Amino acid sequence: MAPNTSRVRVDDEIFLSCLEYGDRRSAEDRVVLFLHGFPDLSSSWKFQAEKLVEDGYFVVAPDLRGYGSSSIPKGGVSAYGKEQLVSDVDGLRRYYCGDDGSFAMIVGHDWGGVIVWAALETFATGGDDAKQSSQLAKCAVILNAPHPVTFEKEMYTVAQALKSSYMLWFQFPVLTEMVLSRSRYLLDLSGVEKTHPALAHLMHGDGTDNTTCSATPEDIDAELAVYKTFVTDYRRVQAALSYYRAMAAGLWASSEKRSIVTWLMGHVHSVSYDASKRSPSFEAGGSSIEVPTLILWGRSDPYLGQELAYPPAGKVETLEGPIFLDAGHWVHWEKPFETTDAILKFANRHAKYYTSDTV
Repeated sequence: MAPNTSRVRVDDEIFLSCLEYGDRRSAEDRVVLFLHGFPDLSSSWKFQAEKLVEDGYFVVAPDLRGYGSSSIPKGGVSAYGKEQLVSDVDGLRRYYCGDDGSFAMIVGHDWGGVIVWAALETFATGGDDAKQSSQLAKCAVILNAPHPVTFEKEMYTVAQALKSSYMLWFQFPVLTEMVLSRSRYLLDLSGVEKTHPALAHLMHGDGTDNTTCSATPEDIDAELAVYKTFVTDYRRVQAALSYYRAMAAGLWASSEKRSIVTWLMGHVHSVSYDASKRSPSFEAGGSSIEVPTLILWGRSDPYLGQELAYPPAGKVETLEGPIFLDAGHWVHWEKPFETTDAILKFANRHAKYYTSDTV
């Protein structure tokens, strides 16, 4: 199934390149949004998208801002804060579902999952003109992406600090992107094994073991080409690193108080921090998420410990999981059949029979 490609304008500056699977006209109220993580692109959801289309859904998978063929925003690291990324999601919702419409389901992995958490909480936050989280989507699925409050609490433990040590390397401006974009090592299999183990897993396989590998040799070649394009493009590498730098500079913080680390990183990355503009959605005791949410997690994730799979107690009203699968960080690549089956069953319970008349 060959997807269509659309460039969707989500604000005055940003266009997102979106892969579209299925017939939008026949699935008007069954639009599913998939958000990728680092260092993937929209194409990483190919297997899940095709299976959902077979069941009557219309699937949209954008390249996140700065990635792939999407716009690279002006403003440097400051353009990758929570507010801007949630705005991108809302722009996609308005484009595909209408001003008063909702996604049938929203799915995110890694940074895509963090953005899903942020969007759900932002829509659930109080205010005279605030939208309800159910207006964003009828259900949500998170793959190996911690709730920001959970991550903020756990990141200073020794175990998680070691797992997240690569994020420190990502904080060095210019140097990191120069090394990544000019290193021939990253284009060899040994380099891919270090930076993208799931892709290396597919490259090692012959594509015949359908319990762990759904990709054909053509799929693997195409995804490897996407990966190589990413790691050799200085501006795209810089954009992807900006997500981590925005977090380090406090643009995802749940507290008005800045730590010495966020203060220092804010100066390093020239980020202007205004506590008055910080969204209160991640505060303890804030509004709960009413959207049914499923968490899938690879138990062997080398970057995120299993304790990060759990959102703050009481934060999600209808929570399923976390369901732990025998996989690493890229659970949707390493266990595509189990992951897709869980996503599809969850969608059919909560979203398949949703229509715009029920809003």
